[in-house]
Amino acid sequence: MELRRDKAARPRRKAGKSGPRRFHPESAGRAMLPARHQMAIPMQDTDAALLAKIDALTRDLEEARAQQTATTGVLKVISRSAFDLQPVLDTLTQSATTLCNATQGIIFLRDGDVFRAQVAAGAGPELVKHLHDNPLKAGRGAVASRVALSGAVEQIPDVLADPEYALPALRRFTDTRAVLGVPLLRDGRIEGIFVLGRNEPGPFTERQVELVQTFADQAVIAIGNVRLFEEVHARTGDLSEALRQQTATADVLKAISRSTFDLKTVLDKLTESAATLCNAQYGLIFLRDGDAFLARASFPSDEDRLRASADYPRRPGRGSVASRVAHSGAVEQIPDISADPEYDLPDKYWFFGSARAVLGAPLLRDGRVEGIFVLGRFEPGAFTQRQVELVQTFADQAVIAIENVRLFEEVQARTREVTEALQQQTATADVLKVISRSAFDLKTVLHTLTASATLLCDATQGNINIRHGDVFCAESAVGADPALLEFLKDHPMKAGRGSVTARVALSGRTEQIPDLLTDTEFSIPGLQQVTKARALLGVPLLRDGRVEGVFVLTRPEPGLFTERQVELVQTFADQAVIAIENVRLFEQVRERTHDLQEALEYQTATGDVLKVISRSIFDLQPVLDTLVATATRLCAAIVGHLAIRKGDAYRYVATLAADPAWDSAVRAREFFPGRGTMAGRALLDGRVVQCDDLAADPEYDMPEAVAQGKLRTVVAVPMLREGAP
Repeated sequence: MELRRDKAARPRRKAGKSGPRRFHPESAGRAMLPARHQMAIPMQDTDAALLAKIDALTRDLEEARAQQTATTGVLKVISRSAFDLQPVLDTLTQSATTLCNATQGIIFLRDGDVFRAQVAAGAGPELVKHLHDNPLKAGRGAVASRVALSGAVEQIPDVLADPEYALPALRRFTDTRAVLGVPLLRDGRIEGIFVLGRNEPGPFTERQVELVQTFADQAVIAIGNVRLFEEVHARTGDLSEALRQQTATADVLKAISRSTFDLKTVLDKLTESAATLCNAQYGLIFLRDGDAFLARASFPSDEDRLRASADYPRRPGRGSVASRVAHSGAVEQIPDISADPEYDLPDKYWFFGSARAVLGAPLLRDGRVEGIFVLGRFEPGAFTQRQVELVQTFADQAVIAIENVRLFEEVQARTREVTEALQQQTATADVLKVISRSAFDLKTVLHTLTASATLLCDATQGNINIRHGDVFCAESAVGADPALLEFLKDHPMKAGRGSVTARVALSGRTEQIPDLLTDTEFSIPGLQQVTKARALLGVPLLRDGRVEGVFVLTRPEPGLFTERQVELVQTFADQAVIAIENVRLFEQVRERTHDLQEALEYQTATGDVLKVISRSIFDLQPVLDTLVATATRLCAAIVGHLAIRKGDAYRYVATLAADPAWDSAVRAREFFPGRGTMAGRALLDGRVVQCDDLAADPEYDMPEAVAQGKLRTVVAVPMLREGAP
């Protein structure tokens, strides 16, 4: 500013006199007074405006700092309580209420078609209880209802002046006048509603709305994190339970293989395993004795009670769970004995006292109830479907064990058949040992089954055909020459009448062809040129009534296979089904484990990125470097780049490469949308693009990427904002 001096302030000389004039400060000050007054008025106005601007900027800065501090606090709570939703929602609600000068803050979460209050700040217990007990639906009667209806931010500046507001009952609990509602959106679906209220009428500011929207986004992230954690936790529980069941099944098979002819040991092991895995306090196995059923195994073991049970055998009827199974031939449950009017078993014949819930599963052989598997709990309640299926599996194992013992006892009774039966039983034991040693090596198990069946049934060739969609392909073959193997490989079988495999697939039962040359329905051209087979036996591998495979034996002499040989192959077929199921279950467990590990790795990586973001809020480079490093590692890549637009061109600002020279070359290069680079294509197309081999791509114009960067396979992902790169 240029200051002009007033004429009155200039010293004047009198006419005719020379020399300096004496200066008097008092008179000079009086002379300058009018000028100073004229200048002070605009300066005072300028200072006041400047101070007002400074005050406004200070308030904005303090408000922004408070919001930033609150956001940082929320992120810290999220990082500390990633899988505990309540602390996160509490912090979000309290922070939003404080920063927006609200008196109350409430978060509603979706519960089916309604929204129920879950978190509240500044609200009395009566209001919280009222909102929780009276969930809101989409509509116009409340701000939360309007958000649920529109999916957008809603405000009611004054509820007393709003003709659509329909919650007058809330006036008993709160003096709220102005309310704001913000949706919690996930994939376009409203997962909840963030509501703030004030006791003074008037709308919330745009900055306050934006802040609540930010907190709503954080709430959605927290809800998603918890949902993902719960899914992983559930998968882990399923995996652990499946592993426990698999281990128990393996233990049972070991017990069967070690005690093949000791039925009591096998049944005791089955009873103990089933009771333990199903959280039951006791278990019983009843076996048929004529028209009745007697207890033969118990857990906990009680030999005295087992002997005493002969005085009260279970018969078909409704008086106990065992009687009901004997009557129906199906699984039966009694969730609460004390509430069942038909239950009338005398207490003195009840094994383990005050049982309340019981489960019974039949031991079925050829549709006939050979025994009954019973579990009991002291607490009322039904057994789960998985527990029922597990007991049914153990019941099947018991049937196998009973059948093995029955076969052995028959062998003992007939001297002539002793050798044959012993050979068969030894082979069965060998197969079980192979299964126990190679539980998840299906090829070894099937080969052992095929070789054993071929040897013991006096066959010259055997094979097991496994279902693949609608056809059956040879997976294991013994005694077949290369020409036959090639033929079987090139000719998968379908259900029909043209071969023994096709007939078994069609009927689901054992089939025989006594003489291939005289069978009018046999219609596999070329088979007789590669095999000398005349007699054929086919046995189904059944799982839940579905043919999963066909066990085939052949002989060069015509004639039927004996009933004993058929039964042996059926036993081996059952073992093959068990082996296939074991491998399937193992592969499921392994796949679930892999999915769990991958999900955990992704979650950990996401957490690491969020930590970097929270530590480097105002420093972009560490965030970009972390994103590139994390994506490169998770995708098992050797090079990763991230480019940002600089004017019309794009430059790489974050890279990860093993070769420093290539890294420097990439950073020094700029590119534009186009077909010559993968990044350029992604920007040009606005979508993810991938190249399986850069060296074979005719449009790619960066040969140095292949030569120097050692790059062959590349994926490029555009960073889009509102659909534009």
